[in-house]
Amino acid sequence: CVRSGPDGNIKSEATTIMVRVHTIGFEMGDASEASATGTVLVQSVTVRSGGYAVAMPFETYWIDLNTSSIAEVFIRAPFFLDNVTAGTPKVSWFMNTTELGYIQTTGALPVLGAYVGGVLQASGTKQILPNIWYLLEIRVTIADAGGIITVRLDGATEIDFTGDTKPGADTTLNKIRLTNKVGSSQYVYYDDIAINDTTGGVDTSWCGDGKVIALIPNAAGTYTSIATVVGAATHWQAVDEAPHNSNTDYVTDDETGIDRKDTFNTSHAVPST
Repeated sequence: CVRSGPDGNIKSEATTIMVRVHTIGFEMGDASEASATGTVLVQSVTVRSGGYAVAMPFETYWIDLNTSSIAEVFIRAPFFLDNVTAGTPKVSWFMNTTELGYIQTTGALPVLGAYVGGVLQASGTKQILPNIWYLLEIRVTIADAGGIITVRLDGATEIDFTGDTKPGADTTLNKIRLTNKVGSSQYVYYDDIAINDTTGGVDTSWCGDGKVIALIPNAAGTYTSIATVVGAATHWQAVDEAPHNSNTDYVTDDETGIDRKDTFNTSHAVPST
């Protein structure tokens, strides 16, 4: 990171921060937090929390969440279906372009299934219904005999598979993909996504439930000393858009400013639970 020192000169600092790999709620009103392919729809009608969730009508539309090369991952991917016969949630793990395995709904009365190399290894028992937000959590460990795929649905274990989770030569994964396997213009929605790995000392296991909300400025705070406001009447009105409007309005300063800052009241307090 960089900071301005007391003499006005720029100082550099090397900082290592171990954090969750991804936490994504699409609260910017777009898919910029992920790598999107196809016209994924970030919409504000069907959401689990906050103001936005992502919706996918076909398998040719997806979002990718990249990681380092890891052998074990914990995924939170809450989902909602318009129609269980025309929309199939699918959460896959890849090494580069090779799909190693995935979780998706399967069967006429759909339940969750765990797949390795395209082959069904284990199924859950809870029927997936439309118009319900489900909390889906997945643990994957890539290995031959000792691989693990554990699936939790709304906090309860639905699949607990131990065996070969390494369909080829790849011993690690580096990408998670969320899509809609069937499509037919019936949406699968995802919201409040999170990914943990096993490094760093914190956030090294199950993500647990969690919700992502945006703190949108709605009034001036204690400080309004950044020098220039462009395109808006007040400082907070220059930075209150969701989705953002790029450079239509903003606050700005130059390198001569010392200790100038803006603070804001926001639209939400941090939830007590």
